[in-house]
Amino acid sequence: MKTGVLIIFSFLQYSSLAQVNCIQVKGDDNKEVQYVSVAIKNDKSFYVSDDKGSLCEKFVSKIKTGDTILFSAIGYQDRELIYSGNDTIILQRRFALLPEVVLVNGDGEDEIWGTKKNSSLFGGYCSMGFSDILIQSMGRIVYPEGNFKKAEVLSISFYDTKGQGAKVPVRLRIYTIGKDSLPMTDYLTENIVVDTKKKGWITFNLKEKRLLMSKEGLAICLELFANSEDLYHMEKVRTNDGKFIEKKFYGFGLGMENGRGLTVMKYSSWDPWQVSRLIDHPCGDIVCKVKVKVWR
Repeated sequence: MKTGVLIIFSFLQYSSLAQVNCIQVKGDDNKEVQYVSVAIKNDKSFYVSDDKGSLCEKFVSKIKTGDTILFSAIGYQDRELIYSGNDTIILQRRFALLPEVVLVNGDGEDEIWGTKKNSSLFGGYCSMGFSDILIQSMGRIVYPEGNFKKAEVLSISFYDTKGQGAKVPVRLRIYTIGKDSLPMTDYLTENIVVDTKKKGWITFNLKEKRLLMSKEGLAICLELFANSEDLYHMEKVRTNDGKFIEKKFYGFGLGMENGRGLTVMKYSSWDPWQVSRLIDHPCGDIVCKVKVKVWR
């Protein structure tokens, strides 16, 4: 009888510990929220939940009661709270403001907007590497080309210049453009993620999403949110004093090209957009090829 009591007690104790080892992020419909960007405001450290919405050892070991925690996820409203030991966080759904739907006749014509060069031409240009978790969105504003009645986005492609063999997950972010000509709100309401591995094009097929290009254009961005040590490699980089040191980088690099576009980034969901306009410079634009079906 005593043995049975001890077994039950041990089981309950283990279950209790298991519950507090992870924090679960769910939507207001009680469904798990994938890949939530999380920041501890006090020390400006950033984390990302897994595909089940769980934040476990690495995050839980850093937080304490009274910390201000910021949560951001595609399709949900941002939330800021004071941590009080709760193991479940609820986010409210957000509804996207979409471009106006236009009725047209005919099949339309396929066109490429943004980058038009073949991949073989990128070798002479720059590559942007990343040495830490990339919570921020980084990308390029792609503008419409000429007058049109309707333009539907079929696919979006970036160029990976590294090809280190590691399956680095990257997430697509698309933002509408506001009156100040800067990214405004999320266009997407779901996570669209692909794994990169080989040097070459990273393509997101969006034909079934029925995404429309607005007259103001769209900010098309990428996020890296993996934090596994297996996804890093070491590279030698030159310091300001001319010396070479080894530095840790993700096995992924964004190809860049000469251009007259607008490269945008923001460090986290809670920071303002930063703008880089480098006219006729080899590293002026992030390589971004957008295939659209256009009705003119």
